[in-house]
Amino acid sequence: MEQVQADSFSASGAVAEHIASPALQGLLAHWVACRGKRAMPARDDLAEETLSEALHDLVLFELSCACQDETHDDDVPAAAALVSGMAASYHEVIRRGRPMYGRRHYARGGEVERLLLPLSRNGSSVDTILVGVQRRQ
Repeated sequence: MEQVQADSFSASGAVAEHIASPALQGLLAHWVACRGKRAMPARDDLAEETLSEALHDLVLFELSCACQDETHDDDVPAAAALVSGMAASYHEVIRRGRPMYGRRHYARGGEVERLLLPLSRNGSSVDTILVGVQRRQ
């Protein structure tokens, strides 16, 4: 999967310019607006109505990072990360505290786009990752 990660960005910055999905672009713009001057917003900062609207176009799920301090770097704290085939991306988002975007084109047609957005109650360490996925044929 082609992946993009940014050291610093805005809604119109490095990650956003690669996103084809308007719904994922909107989700990233909302994340940027909610974080303000912090490194990342808290889950409670995100507007439920915005997330509900995104569900018309995207599959959204949250991965808890609550047990990250209890694991080794090679372990995946959430089984869902392994099932989704995104363990490396998951760890990188936790480590860097920055969004990551990936897109995969399939030989038989179609593509999937995935956006991982870090969330933090204390504004500095990742405790949840919001994942938005869009598949197109």
